[in-house]
Amino acid sequence: MRNQLSLLLAFLLLGGTCLAQDQEYQYAPSFRYCPDRDFDIAWENDLVAFRVYGKQPNPDAGLSGIDAWHKRVSYPIVDKWYRGNLEGISYHEDHGEGCDQYHVGKSRGVGGIGIWKDEKILRSGLYESWEVISQTQTTISFKLTYSWEIDGERIVETRVISLENGSQLFSAKSHFTKNGIPVKDLEIAVGLSTQNGIAEVSLNKAQGWLSAWHKLGQNQGMIGTGAIVDTKYLVKMLEQKSEKKDESHALAIIKTDTNGSIEWKAGFAWEKAGKIDSKKDWDLYLAEY
Repeated sequence: MRNQLSLLLAFLLLGGTCLAQDQEYQYAPSFRYCPDRDFDIAWENDLVAFRVYGKQPNPDAGLSGIDAWHKRVSYPIVDKWYRGNLEGISYHEDHGEGCDQYHVGKSRGVGGIGIWKDEKILRSGLYESWEVISQTQTTISFKLTYSWEIDGERIVETRVISLENGSQLFSAKSHFTKNGIPVKDLEIAVGLSTQNGIAEVSLNKAQGWLSAWHKLGQNQGMIGTGAIVDTKYLVKMLEQKSEKKDESHALAIIKTDTNGSIEWKAGFAWEKAGKIDSKKDWDLYLAEY
């Protein structure tokens, strides 16, 4: 009984959900809405963590890319890092668990998207609403909404994101409507920031995956980002290079289906996490996913 109480206390102090399995713990994927930090949305599993920005009112449209928080521990860190940040402990510095040194800015970050028109990415504003759909011991699923004003018409995206334990990638499915009607054959760019062109890029149109491999700041090793799309709806892949900050990307251009929907997967691997430490292994992970 005393041992059970000790385990329960440890679980509560860590702020996560766990299961005892042969003296090891499996922490459930988690979700955090952050009104204490500009209304961010963050989610994580045992391997990776992500966030999208949500500062309101929106002072700078286009900051709708997806950020990567790289960690080397299996237990949840998002809530801990946000709380520490309020106490002056920066999550941009590695205190032994990992840190956030990935730059997003106006780029698409790790698998962020935009409408593709005239060979350009049209970025939405920040997310407009959120809702947790389900949360289990192995999976988190939630919904976000975004919108665009294009040629005087409003296009609305409803995006469902899911993340399972043991995966470097989240899964996403988005539905696009115009005046409440699904938008068929709308071209969407799924992007990976190349960090202003420094990343080594791979594009595999035949298998439907793309990757970027590059250094992180302040001696934090290498990071590989990647995305996977359905080749049935794939139009083309390209590396978009630009002299403008945050506008260089590896891109997969896909079309919405008859229901106005697309699906993709995206995520990353951090060298210092100790699981995938080379571009070759990262590309192989995407190819075999």
